[in-house]
Parts: sequence; structure tokens; C-alpha cells
Amino acid sequence: MAFHSPICPWSHFELPNFTSCEPLRCSIIREPLNTYSSIAYLIAAAVLYRRYLVKGQKFDLEFSIMAAIIGVASVLGHGSFTRFFFFFDFAAQFVFFAYLISLNFSRLWPLTIRKRMFIAGTIILVSSWHYATFGTLGVLTVEILAAFYLFLEITCFFKDRMPQYRDLMWCLGIFGVGFLFFALDITKAVCIHSHYFQMHSVWHILSAVSMYFLANHYAQLVTRRLPRQV
Repeated sequence: MAFHSPICPWSHFELPNFTSCEPLRCSIIREPLNTYSSIAYLIAAAVLYRRYLVKGQKFDLEFSIMAAIIGVASVLGHGSFTRFFFFFDFAAQFVFFAYLISLNFSRLWPLTIRKRMFIAGTIILVSSWHYATFGTLGVLTVEILAAFYLFLEITCFFKDRMPQYRDLMWCLGIFGVGFLFFALDITKAVCIHSHYFQMHSVWHILSAVSMYFLANHYAQLVTRRLPRQV
């Protein structure tokens, strides 16, 4: 197993099973730019929470919580650059897509809160268990969950159509560009060894912005029929 140098913080933690394009520092914050750019999720969470306080719209609160979870986990993962904390980084993404998938299931079939929680919990458990046990396929798991969510969204389009899809298109467009930066970085197709610009940091910022538009998309459900959940 590869470990950090004993003279550096986090030396008693195992390294993740991938390398970073941002040069690691021997400090409490190992990846400064990727860590600080993760704050974009916390900003998105704050913006959505403030809007919730003003409008009282439940999806603003729920997406604010999701963004905050992802932000905190990303700060811990990139700040420490350890396998232990990167587990929570990936798990936070599993939680987010499990939430979206269970939400779209509730648009297709009447589901109680317990059934939604069971669906989301099962997705989180299976995804997290595999990553925690084998330490691999974290990115692939997120991609599979994202693809399944998109499939459900398309299915909902034909059965439970929203009044408009402008915000969803903005979300997918911004997310898609961000994911391109993510893919180029994670595959090392474009690997910039700098503390001043990182492809992965662009992914953080754009994916955080996409969450804002996705919250707008689901806000439409508030004024429409939703299956009663008890």
C-alpha cells in the first residue's frame, strides 16, 4: 500500500487509488485549488437555502442540503487526498443521484416516503459498499447512476411532463461541459500540474451551478400534482 510521507500531515492515511494533476502539498490542505473550488457547492447551498427562507419552496431546501453534503465531502476528500475521505466524496454523489432517482420514481408511480427512502437507501448502500470494499469504479458508478437518472427523466417527460424544460437544458448543458473537464482530467488526457488552474476545479464550479438550475426544474412540481407521500 502507498502511504503519505511520514513527515507530512495525513501520513497515517492510505492514498486513493488514483493520482492528481494538481501537485500535492505537504500540508493540511494537499490540493489547494481543488479544495477551495469545492466551496462552489457550499455557495450553491447557501443561495438555495436563502431562497428557501424567502419562498418556502421545499425543493430549494432539499437541493441546498444535497449541495452542502457534496461540498463538505469534496473539501474533505481533496483537502486530505486520502482514500478514507474520498470515500465520502463519492458517497455524497451516490446520495445525490439516489435522491434524484427516487424522486423521479415518485413521479412515475405513487410512492410513500418509506418506499422512496428504501429505494434511495438501497442505491446508496450498494454503490457505497462496492466502492468501500474494492476502492474502484467510483467514477463508473456515478456515471451509471447519472445515466439511469436521465433515463427516468426522459420517461417522466412522456408520462409526467413539466410545463417547461429550459432550466433542465441549462443544467444538462452546464453539467455536460463540466463533465468534459472532469473526464479530461481524470483520464489524464489533459493534465495540468499547477496550483493556478485545474480542470477538476472547473468541474466543481460548473456542476455546482448546474445544481441550481436543476432545483429550478423541480420547483415546477410544487404547483403541480404530486403523488401523496405519507
